[in-house]
Amino acid sequence: MSSLPYAAPAPNSHAPGRSRGFSLTNLNITRKLALGFAAVTLVSVVVAFLVMRAVDTMETAGRDYEIANRLLTNIGKAEAANIDRMNLARHYLLSLREDIQKRYFALTKDFDKAIDAAKKDAAGDQLLQDSIENIRTMARQWTSEFGDPGVSYAAKPDTYSRGRELITSSAGSEKAAMARSAISEVQTKIASWLDDVTAKKNDAASIVKNVQLGGAIGIVAILVLIGWWLSHQIARPVSRMTGAMRALASGDHTVAIPAVGRRDEVGQMAAAVATFKEAAIAKLRLEAEAEASRAAAEAERAASAAAKAEEDRQDQVAIAALGEGLDKLAQGDLLHRIDAPFPDKLAKLRADFNDAVEKLQQTLASISTSVRAIHAGTGEISSAADD
Repeated sequence: MSSLPYAAPAPNSHAPGRSRGFSLTNLNITRKLALGFAAVTLVSVVVAFLVMRAVDTMETAGRDYEIANRLLTNIGKAEAANIDRMNLARHYLLSLREDIQKRYFALTKDFDKAIDAAKKDAAGDQLLQDSIENIRTMARQWTSEFGDPGVSYAAKPDTYSRGRELITSSAGSEKAAMARSAISEVQTKIASWLDDVTAKKNDAASIVKNVQLGGAIGIVAILVLIGWWLSHQIARPVSRMTGAMRALASGDHTVAIPAVGRRDEVGQMAAAVATFKEAAIAKLRLEAEAEASRAAAEAERAASAAAKAEEDRQDQVAIAALGEGLDKLAQGDLLHRIDAPFPDKLAKLRADFNDAVEKLQQTLASISTSVRAIHAGTGEISSAADD
């Protein structure tokens, strides 16, 4: 009997005592796909969160940028109103025109309106509001001490010189310089804040761009990694299993079954293929045993037929020898003996025949002797009678 390849049965992954620790390989296909989707979703959520934070920072910086620009604009309006008011006070000294006087007092309202708007934009920053209010204080000192009294005095001929003195005095110039210094200080603060806001806005925009780019790269990398992992976990074992099934179908029962022992669907498929392999091997073994049994039976039948033929031949030989012996006996040949070998079951017949012939020969010999003796006696008697 030819030896058959034998494959050990697939290990039982659920056998008692076998470790059931967590393994990504043993997750079923649905969970593998869900895990891949969750990874992509998580990366997308993280990227979206970072982008939202960066966008929120950029929007906040944008609002602060607008506020800073409005502050600079309103402070600029206040500065322009204050300068124009000083210039109009001096111009009024030269022209004494009533319209210039009205414009001068109107600019005070414009100045206060610009300061109020600036303080409103600076809401939440008390230090900045105090600095803006300090501009109003410095400007009002010049207005209340020099500007308004000087214009009022200059409107009257008898006090014109007093008004001229107030508007052109060095003390008034110092107060005006203090107001301009306060305005310049606030403008410097706002400009510095605007620079910071612009930097934050640009940084936020850069972060949004980088996060979007990095997120896209990260998602693509995750997708490639998940694709490779799913291919390694599902596609490749299934492809190898397909090759193993083809090899089994072609009669190669030595092929190794991949993914045996896994507890996912691929492992279940591997266990089924291993069962098919074992069944095929068992079938071959049974067929070989049946063929061997048939060959043994056929050999036994052939040996039995040969033995029967030999026995028949020996019987024919015995019958022929016995027939020849009887013929010889019938012809009176008492010296003939059967020398041909008889089968065991007929050996006694040969011996009995030979013994019988031997005894017959002896009997006949005795009779012949007796007859001769009688004949001899008879002759003697006859001779005596004759005598």
